[in-house]
Amino acid sequence: MKGRRLYSFLNFLSKTERRQLLHKCKTSGDKRHACLHVLLNSIPAEEKQLEGVLSFILSDQLHEKLPQEKDKTIRRFIDFCIKELEDLKLLNYLRDHGKSRMELLMRISQEGSQAKLFSFYLSKTQKLAEKEKDLTLQSACMDFAIDLAGRQQREKNRKLVSSLLEKKKDLLEIDNYQQVSHFYRLLSNLHLDDVHLLEELGGLESILEQLEALIQESKSTYYTAELIITQARFSFFKREAFLKYMERATEFIRTNDFVVSDLKALKRRMDFLAMVVGFHQGKNLDDLCRLGENILEKNLSLGFRDSISFFYLGMFYLLNDKKLAYQELIKKNQDFFIAKETLFYTDFLNGLHCVLEGKYVDASEIFSKLSYAPNYYISIWSKLFELIVHYKLGNESLCKSFRDRIKQTLLKNSSKMFTQNANRFIQKKMARALSGRKLKIADLSDQSPLHILMSSLIAEKKDRK
Repeated sequence: MKGRRLYSFLNFLSKTERRQLLHKCKTSGDKRHACLHVLLNSIPAEEKQLEGVLSFILSDQLHEKLPQEKDKTIRRFIDFCIKELEDLKLLNYLRDHGKSRMELLMRISQEGSQAKLFSFYLSKTQKLAEKEKDLTLQSACMDFAIDLAGRQQREKNRKLVSSLLEKKKDLLEIDNYQQVSHFYRLLSNLHLDDVHLLEELGGLESILEQLEALIQESKSTYYTAELIITQARFSFFKREAFLKYMERATEFIRTNDFVVSDLKALKRRMDFLAMVVGFHQGKNLDDLCRLGENILEKNLSLGFRDSISFFYLGMFYLLNDKKLAYQELIKKNQDFFIAKETLFYTDFLNGLHCVLEGKYVDASEIFSKLSYAPNYYISIWSKLFELIVHYKLGNESLCKSFRDRIKQTLLKNSSKMFTQNANRFIQKKMARALSGRKLKIADLSDQSPLHILMSSLIAEKKDRK
């Protein structure tokens, strides 16, 4: 199929960018812009329809052409459209991102041997890189500055080069800690989804020892704090160790000085970790709501489009019967946090809302689609809810098939420990309910608020709606 990338780009345009491009098409004398203008006003709802729309727009040019020539004409027009869209995106990006604009002008003037311009843009780029803590760009600017100063063999230049080399050395040390910190943070996130991942790397204790050694050697308070938080994340499933590292991180952050934005970022990570652990362990919903609200405020302040914490806060509001707060959250913030690729989060919230309202038929339709969501946790929770709502509706023949599939899914994903015990508990409880056996009184101390809701729905008398 032709035009996949073009379709993605067309849907990537903001309202402002679309208006900019429409204006350019109107004022241009290029026939291709006239066709692009039509396309912008007739973007199809589905990707597979794009080829037909393009054939219609270009019908005058395709008239009486052979199939091979028609194909070439359409492809040339697609390439033209993509280039126009790319140019517009780049232009707007460079206008809004001063650091990238200065860096590009620095490199252009350097390649064009424009010494004065290069020196000017190098200085501007260096200042912006330092302000935004872009260590990679700072390092590149340092290399350019050393090269520039080293071209003249004067005493003052020699001293400048010597000073720059010393700064470069310090920068490389900090950059190394940034890279190492990022690696372990990524590894700790992956560990939450696969507890067997660390076995090939020497096991959890070995990783924690490596982190401790890095903490002792670190010269950066920010990355020291990052590494301690990472130790806590690795200890997610070990309560005492988790609390120990969280308390250590809290104390370290309290007794050291940080730039305001760095402090917010660190506290945001700690709040997020506390929130997710709290959900996993079944903590009080009021406390989880407060953590979610703290994260929301920091995300908005820092410009983080964190769809996961947005989803959790919405779920906490629904589970805690804070309907007005939930509606306000969706109305004000959904467009900022949820993209087309993460719509399954709000779909799940809609399904949960239907369950809480007793609209089980609507809920079953939503969860049926979400059972194949790309996010494992959304998928398994949707499967469990789909099973429960069909049980509530009295569709027991369907329930037995769902029950067996869920059991297989849980077995295949046994390394995913997040809410795994709670998921298994609900699956087993449903199996008992379907077999007519008496339901055991559940120990809900280690069940998430979501699973506590599931458990209560099973325990209730079946509703046939």
